[in-house]
Amino acid sequence: MALELGSQGVLVNCVAPGSIMTEGTKQLFYGPDGKFSDRVQSMLAHIPLGRPGNVEEVAHTVLFLAAPESSYINGTVLTNVNANADILTGYVVGITDGDTLTLLVERQQYKIRIAGIDAPERLQARGDRSKTNLSRLAFDQTAVADCPKVDRWGWKICKVTVNAVDIGLEQVKDGMAWWYRKYSKEQTAEDQSAYEHAELMAKLRRLGLWGDTNPVPPWDFRREN
Repeated sequence: MALELGSQGVLVNCVAPGSIMTEGTKQLFYGPDGKFSDRVQSMLAHIPLGRPGNVEEVAHTVLFLAAPESSYINGTVLTNVNANADILTGYVVGITDGDTLTLLVERQQYKIRIAGIDAPERLQARGDRSKTNLSRLAFDQTAVADCPKVDRWGWKICKVTVNAVDIGLEQVKDGMAWWYRKYSKEQTAEDQSAYEHAELMAKLRRLGLWGDTNPVPPWDFRREN
């Protein structure tokens, strides 16, 4: 659940009870002689109670955690990893510019470049406004970063969502960033379509950087400076 819902900005409380004795798992614990096997005894030696837990104990724990009486308990934000990408859930503690932020996950900070967009550099026109807009969307909020790639500087390239909203797409919608077509093949077909449409509508409405006569793409600005 944490992996499936975390990428959508939904926080999930998980209970990982360890070795639990149920009708279905009895045969895994007991040998032919009706006693714990050597392998199981070795495992149980690391459990304080020296025995497997049972379903009732797990149920009581879950009911307690879900009750108002346990509201004083603070959880921990975990880093979720799947086979294709790092899924990081944490708090946005810094905004560098319109497409770069710092995510705090379990006392570790990650520099994250938002995938799919390229925002004006800080010395460009609209650079400060782009940064301010990203701060409005993400700063001091919980964010989920889906990070399939790391760039040559060691920064993670991630699709970032806050409250299930794709903040990269929002930057494009607000005219605060270009859709980075050069890397569009790294996006899903759905995201490619959404970003292309968002940029077109921002241009037509002359939002943000598109209100300038000849906005200079940041990749051209970097090349010339």
